Amino acid sequence: MERIVSRTHCQECPSRLLGSFCRLDDQAMGLLDRSKSFRRYEKGQSIYLEGAPALGVHCLTLGRAKASRASGRGKTHLLRIYGPGALVGLEDVFAGETHATSVEMLEGGAACFVDRAALTEIFARQPHAARSIAIELGRLVQRSEEERTELASGEVREKVARVLLQLARDHGRVDPVAEGAVRIDLALSREEIAEMAGTAVETTIRQLSAFREDRILADAGRALVILDEKRLARAAHSSENARS
Repeated sequence: MERIVSRTHCQECPSRLLGSFCRLDDQAMGLLDRSKSFRRYEKGQSIYLEGAPALGVHCLTLGRAKASRASGRGKTHLLRIYGPGALVGLEDVFAGETHATSVEMLEGGAACFVDRAALTEIFARQPHAARSIAIELGRLVQRSEEERTELASGEVREKVARVLLQLARDHGRVDPVAEGAVRIDLALSREEIAEMAGTAVETTIRQLSAFREDRILADAGRALVILDEKRLARAAHSSENARS
C-alpha cells in the first residue's frame, strides 16, 4: 500500500531541523517553499540515476534511500544511506554536471526538489546558508575519504564491524526490548552490507554469523540489533589495538 504523504510547507516540515536548510530565515524559507517541487516515492523507486544531469538537490522529507555506484567490472557498490533531512545530490550540483551515483528508495517516502537557480538565489540572500552548505560539503568529502581508507585496510571482521557501527550511528535507535542495545531498522540485504564493507558476500555472511554467536549482534525480523556496541567498536579497530 502506498504511504500517504501530504505536501508540507518548509516551515512545517518535520525534517527541517535535521538538514542544512534549518538556519534559513522566514524570507529565504518562503523562497525555498515557492521554488520547490514535491514528489512521493515507492520502495525501490529511483530518485535519480548515475550519469543523469545534476539539475538541483533533493531534500529527503520522509523515508530512507541508498546511494550506489557502478564499478568498471559491472558490479554495484552501495556507498551510503540517506535519512530524512538529507540533501541528496548536493555534491553533484557543485562538483559537476551529472550525478556520480544512483539513489534508490529503501522504503516508501517523499522528497522535495530545489533547482540550481533557486539555490543560487538563496545563497546570495543568505550568506550563512552558503556557509552551512559548504560545511556539509566538507563533511561529505571528509567522510568519503575516511570510507575509502577503511575499505582499503583491515580484515573482514573490522570492515563489517565498521559498517554496522556507521549504520547504528546514522540510523539506529534504542531497542525497546534488549537493554542497552541499538536497533537498526533498515531492510538491507546481506549483499548490500557486503557492498558497503567492500567484502565478498559469503565472507560477510560468515562474519555476521560470528557476531551473532559472540552475542554482539542479533536479528529482529528484518532489523539488526547491536547487543554490545563497545565490543563491536573494538572489533572495528582490532588491527590498531593489536599494534598499540
